[in-house]
Amino acid sequence: MKKFCIVLLCLLLLAGCGQGAKDEEEVPPEPLGYDGPYYLMSSEKLTTEELAGKKVALQKYYDSEHSEYFAELLKGYGVEEDDIVYLGSYQSIPDAIKDGMIDAWIINSKIIDVLVDFRADYEKEKYYQIEEINVPYYEEKTIDQKILDDPLYNEPFAVLITGIDEHVPPNTTKGVRADVLHLMVVDPVRHHVTTVSFPRDSYVYSVNYGYSDKVNAFIQHGIDDLQDSIGDVLEIEIPYYVQESFTTFVDMINDLGGVWVHVPMDVYMDQDSTRNVYEPYSVDEGYVKLYGEWALALARNRKYNGIYGGDFGRNRNQMLIINEIIARVAKTPEILDMVGMDWLYKLLVYTNFTDDQIKTLIQLGKDFSKGYTVDNYFIKCADDSTESGAYIARMKGYSLSIARSKLKLALTGEIDPEDPYLEDVLLGYTTEGAGDYTVGYLGKKYDLRDVYDLKIDTELDLETEYDIEHQ
Repeated sequence: MKKFCIVLLCLLLLAGCGQGAKDEEEVPPEPLGYDGPYYLMSSEKLTTEELAGKKVALQKYYDSEHSEYFAELLKGYGVEEDDIVYLGSYQSIPDAIKDGMIDAWIINSKIIDVLVDFRADYEKEKYYQIEEINVPYYEEKTIDQKILDDPLYNEPFAVLITGIDEHVPPNTTKGVRADVLHLMVVDPVRHHVTTVSFPRDSYVYSVNYGYSDKVNAFIQHGIDDLQDSIGDVLEIEIPYYVQESFTTFVDMINDLGGVWVHVPMDVYMDQDSTRNVYEPYSVDEGYVKLYGEWALALARNRKYNGIYGGDFGRNRNQMLIINEIIARVAKTPEILDMVGMDWLYKLLVYTNFTDDQIKTLIQLGKDFSKGYTVDNYFIKCADDSTESGAYIARMKGYSLSIARSKLKLALTGEIDPEDPYLEDVLLGYTTEGAGDYTVGYLGKKYDLRDVYDLKIDTELDLETEYDIEHQ
């Protein structure tokens, strides 16, 4: 009897424990937020119940953090693992539809209009939305600690952007010249970019080889001489470089889906990028989408009717295109998800940025969506010639002084209040390209004191249009 009571008591206790566990069943935690919305789309009208046996596409790279969630969701709709197609990028969707590889796909809603801009054959009105998906997340979203600790994410840095004037691999040096010469300082904290540009015919002293020549010829010695000599002129250290060629520039612009540019005037090019004078390009004034060859033509031609100052105007058009690319990334950072890592590596194909630093640059690009400013400065030169009669562009002392002070401000946040060109240094300027030389206005002006929170009492003229001869 005693044993029976003990067994009965144990059973009652177990039952009580079980009932308690049932009563205290864990409640799923509330998500901190949602990513999305994402859309489950199809090329023909379907319901979720009709997805069984259909091929459904997920993006391989930038949605990889959600791919497991999407896969489980699709399995609940009867989609087998073998029927899930992983595409390299969103740009692959139109081809996959056309080739009959997929019946449906999941796409970030923010990407749709970007994809339409990239691919005219993605006709969004032809497709059907099956479902809207919001992906819950339960942990605070953080940036990778390695990126947070990277100096590129925390301190201003200088990078030399140069382009060589041939359809060759971008690391080529023999028999080429540098058509593009822009020094860029990126401030990741203030989200500000300062650029200093000068003509390729600028007469510069080679610190490594001990002679003076047109700076575009220094590329023959390799990028190091270009970096060191330009750094010497501007009195700063230039730790990083990016070098492009005609080929990589054209490919990069095409992979970006073209670039929208406010072309400042009707442009009639004298030749194409292979120097064929019989089939030149022409671009009409206005907001125009330029693909590789046309963007390259605008960036490098300097002899079309009405361009200001030849090479001086070309500098402005080159920076105009760079500004527009920055603006596009800032406006729609999802574009970096669109083009994927392949585009970034193509852009940075010949550079000394490491792979980890490139990941930091991607994050910086996305951060530009929080707001950014650009200050473009073009060093003023005077026409001159060497003893042998060769044309050179000799940098004017006052303009070089302004450039140095702007770079010091960009790198250190400091400025000499007694600088004789103080107002010019504090005047931010964003180029709008090389318009007709009869028009004195070439861009937008603003006060850099607002960017650097400087308490300097001086008057800046933000109303008067820039005189080209001054800028």
